[in-house]
Order: sequence, then structure tokens, then C-alpha cells
Amino acid sequence: MREQDLKTAFKELNEKFVPKTIVAGFDGFIDEIIHIVDTYTGKDTYNRIETIADFAVKVSQAAGLSANFEYKTIQKKLGGNGPIIANALLSQGNKIHYYGALGLKSIDPVFQKFADHCESVSSIADPGYTEALEFADGKLMMGKVDCLNLVNWDNLVEDITLNRITEVINNSELICCTNWTNLYKMNSILEGLGNLELTKRIPLFIDLADPRKRSVDDIKGVLKLISELESKYEVILGLNEKESILISEVLSVETENTLKRSKRIRDDLEITCCVIHPVKYAVASTKHESIQVEGPYCAKPKLSTGAGDNFNAGFSCGFINGLSLKSSLYLGTCTSGFYVRNMHSPNIDELRNFIEQWANNNVRE
Repeated sequence: MREQDLKTAFKELNEKFVPKTIVAGFDGFIDEIIHIVDTYTGKDTYNRIETIADFAVKVSQAAGLSANFEYKTIQKKLGGNGPIIANALLSQGNKIHYYGALGLKSIDPVFQKFADHCESVSSIADPGYTEALEFADGKLMMGKVDCLNLVNWDNLVEDITLNRITEVINNSELICCTNWTNLYKMNSILEGLGNLELTKRIPLFIDLADPRKRSVDDIKGVLKLISELESKYEVILGLNEKESILISEVLSVETENTLKRSKRIRDDLEITCCVIHPVKYAVASTKHESIQVEGPYCAKPKLSTGAGDNFNAGFSCGFINGLSLKSSLYLGTCTSGFYVRNMHSPNIDELRNFIEQWANNNVRE
């Protein structure tokens, strides 16, 4: 069954994919990918602390005492939900207009290559900074975000003009609005998008990005905005499993089954689609159907920071190109599956090849 579904996704991608014009934003982070040393095995070799659980034990043991943890920087790269999803969409061959936090006076060198390949860039704040502690079973993101308070609708309009924003969005096939949690003025941007004079209903992908630190009232407020945006946009709410549980609790809906959860969240908000991506599978619900697919699980990812954003880019690619909901989910899981194994987003040919390899059971865990 999975083999046939993947072959269908491969066929639909080949027949329907056409590069699109996309608006993405609105954050920006410099990501420092870090391993934490456990023990040295030689002069220049070491074993890292392998799991979050192991790290938690070591931190707990330091209570009332002290501890020293040594970081090893594996990579310093472009980060933030917006730049990562935009970069993944760019890798597919799409045209990107990026609005966000890539540097206030000039583009930070970490983002320069990305910016050079965009159709246009508006940068209205310096990027945040994330120390991404990578483990075999997950990651801990340690962020500095104060500079992102400059990311708001008024500053965006001042930098670009309202007429230009309206023109670009009316000529786009997708808007990606990400990292509400760390952008404390994001509601002004959602409200601004809701007030635009549009010539068509455009898919609007929204990623809240781990909203646990925001108050329940804040979360209820943004969910109300998301629901209201459906009148002008085809709203897609993207969540990982932990985020989906939190949102379902805020909405007081079913939390036990992930597929049912996606449907209840979609129905409650009355939006176009709710998509949820746990580590090993993915689900999505629209008004007419709810689908679950298996993912190409990777037991030892080379890089997990950005895996969810790559899933979102793959799913969005399928959605805006008119693929079935099931095939769109497979594009999401395969984009993420390629990324965690290869440490970069796939271009469209690499995505095709990965789908074909997985259909033939030729993808390593």
C-alpha cells in the first residue's frame, strides 16, 4: 500500500509541479548547531551526550553543586522557521519574496547567499540567535529574541509600502507566516494581512512554533485571528505533535488520537487544513478528508534542527501544486526525511529520487 501511494505521489509531482511565487517570513535566526561533550576518547575525539534524558540526569545531578558542559560547534547556519522554510522552497525552484529579520543595517553574512537568490528581501530587524543542542532523540533550542520586537506590520509597511506588499501578495501562490511564539508583534502582521485588498484567496501557511511559553490568553487570541483569516485566505495550520496537544487543550478538543486531533482542531477553527507532523508519521485534515501517512523515519539524524520546517515546505509544495492530500503529506515526510539524512533541503530532482528510493525500500533508517 505504501509503495503504491509513494508511486502515486511521484507521478503527481512529475505531472503537476510548477515553480511558484511565494512570500515567506517573518523571523530570522543564526543557528549554532551544538553537540555537548560527554567524555573524550582521544586528543581530538569524544563521545557526545547522546540523549536529552542523559543530559537531564547530568543537569539534575548538578543541583546544589555546579557543572561544566563543553559545547562543540558542528555548524553555524541560517536559521529561524521563516528562512529555513523559505530556503527549502527556494531549493525546489520557487521564487521567494522574504520579509523578516536578516539584519537591520545590512544583511548578515549568514543569510547573504539566501538573500541573493530571493526575488526581493525586506529586513527590518537583526536576527535572533539560537544555540541548538542536538541529541539523538531531539533538540533543545536556546534562543535570544529581543531584537525581533522590531518585526511588526508598521515597520514592514514603512520599509516596503502597503501598495507593494499588496501587489506582491496578489501575485503570489503561497504565504508562509512562521514563528509566532518568538515574534511578539506577529499579531499586527496577521491583522495587516487580513486587511489587505486581495484579488484571490491565497494559501496561508501558519506555524506557531512551540507556543508553550505564551499565555493561554495569547494563544486563544492568535487562534481567533487564524480563524478570521480564513475569510480571505486558505489557512493551513502546521503543528508538530507537542504543539498539537497544546492547541487541542486550549481549544478543549480530543487529544488522544493525532488524526482525530487534526480534524477537531480544523473543525473548531473552521480553516482549510490542519497538518500535524510527529516524528514517525504525519496527518492532515480538511473539511472533506483526514489522512495519515507513514514517514521515512531516521533513527540517527545528521541534523534535526529545521526538519519540521522542511516538512512544511514539502507539504506546502504539494498543496499549492494541486496534489492530493495524501501525496502532499508524502512530499512533506520525504522532504524532511531527505533533510535529516543529508543536512540540506532537497531540490526537486533530489526529492523525486528520494520518493522513488523509499518506494523501493532503499532508504536507510
